[in-house]
Amino acid sequence: MDGFAGHIRARGWSRAAHHGSLRTLRILTAHLGAAAPLHEADVRGLARHPHLSAPRVINYLRRTCLLVPDAKSNARLTGARRLADHAPPPFQEGIHRWIDVLCGTASRPSWPLAPSTVRSYVRKAAPCLHAWHTADIDDLRAITTDHIQQQLAPLLGEARKSLLGALRSLFRALKREKLIFRDPTRKITLTTARALPAS
Repeated sequence: MDGFAGHIRARGWSRAAHHGSLRTLRILTAHLGAAAPLHEADVRGLARHPHLSAPRVINYLRRTCLLVPDAKSNARLTGARRLADHAPPPFQEGIHRWIDVLCGTASRPSWPLAPSTVRSYVRKAAPCLHAWHTADIDDLRAITTDHIQQQLAPLLGEARKSLLGALRSLFRALKREKLIFRDPTRKITLTTARALPAS
C-alpha cells in the first residue's frame, strides 16, 4: 500500500482521485495477502463492484512483478513477440527492445502499457518494417522523416493517426535505448479536419 501510494504521489496524481484504486489494493491484500503475486483475474473481478478500480492497480502490480497475468494478457504479449520474430531480421532486435520498453522491462524503468496496446502498436508498425526492408533499408537508424511520411500518405483519419502513434512510440523507445541517434517522427504533425460552419 505504501509503495502504491508513493507511486501515485511520484506521478503528481491526486490521491483522492485514485481512492477506488487504493481501496481495491487494500481489499486484495487484506484477503489474499501481500507475500505472493496477485492474479489479474482477481483484481478485475473485485473491481466490478462500485467505487473500486482495476487499471492503475494492475499496471502497478505488473510493473513491480507482483501480478500473475491472465491468459488473455499473456497471449497478447506472446503475439507481440511473435510479430517481432517475423519482422525482417535486421529489425528484430530493435522491435524486441521496443517491446521491452513498452512492458517496462528495458534498461531504465518505465510505465508498462497494457498488453493489448503493446500488441496493437507492433501490429501497426509491422507492414512499415517489411516495406522498408523491401526498399533495401536494413537499419532503423537510416529511417528518415520522408520514409515515415511515405507510410502515412495512403492513410486517412484515424488510421493515419494510429500508425503515427505506433511509429512515434517505436522511435522514441529506440532513441531512449540509444539504438538510434534521432527520432524521424519528431517533427511530424497531423492536421485535424474542422467541420465547416453551418450556413
